[in-house]
Amino acid sequence: VHLNRRDALSLVAGWGEVESDHPRRNISFYNGAGHPHYTKARPTWSFRVLDGGSEERTLNVKDFDGWEYCADEVVPFSIIFGGVVFNSTTSRRDIDGFGTLRNDDKHDDLAQGRCLTYFSFYLWSLDDWRLESKLAEVENSTVYTPSESTEMHPLEFGDLSATALQMLRETPYLFARKFRADARLPSYEEVVLKPSLRIEPPKPVLHFLFLAIDSVSHAPIWQEFFSNAPSGTWRAWLHCKKPAACRTSSFYRKIPGIQIVK
Repeated sequence: VHLNRRDALSLVAGWGEVESDHPRRNISFYNGAGHPHYTKARPTWSFRVLDGGSEERTLNVKDFDGWEYCADEVVPFSIIFGGVVFNSTTSRRDIDGFGTLRNDDKHDDLAQGRCLTYFSFYLWSLDDWRLESKLAEVENSTVYTPSESTEMHPLEFGDLSATALQMLRETPYLFARKFRADARLPSYEEVVLKPSLRIEPPKPVLHFLFLAIDSVSHAPIWQEFFSNAPSGTWRAWLHCKKPAACRTSSFYRKIPGIQIVK
């Protein structure tokens, strides 16, 4: 999980203590029937539930009735943003600090939000398995792809040559999951740690500076506007006469990445 400072602080503040003699066993949402590594136990803390309506409610995780998840996915998200539950009339949720999350056929197999780590599973991949297929064809490189019997485990990188590492570095991802313990990467320092020789012109960025007293009107409209804007093409700044009030405003919470300036 990669978090900016604001989301990390929210996670730390919202992570409650688990009242159990076996706290690790209680941090699992997965039903896992027949699977030895999972348990039916549930965490005991509560979190906000975003149910598609106009009001938010708090629900104990033990009473959560929804899809089956792995704890490392749903726990951080639910603590930071709220546990998302779509109802029969709502297929999208505008989540403060995240953006728009959709639950429909068009977005069923698409990544939502921004992922900085490349990974690939048997049934789902960030890039339709294109990168792993190309890496597997590189000489002196080994990629272990998941099978139907190991569908719960991600792709594993074994030995990667300088060519394969360069291909990996040129992707938009900052991290890659996962490497085998015995993976051999003889050119890692030369390819990954040295500055790139490729000089690319900086991409234009449009800056928005909002001048306010304690908030900005029409927060949902601005949220929709920024959620549809291409990532990396804009920055948002907020100058307030009353900064403390702005930090608790709906506008500040709805625009991801906005910064308050003096």
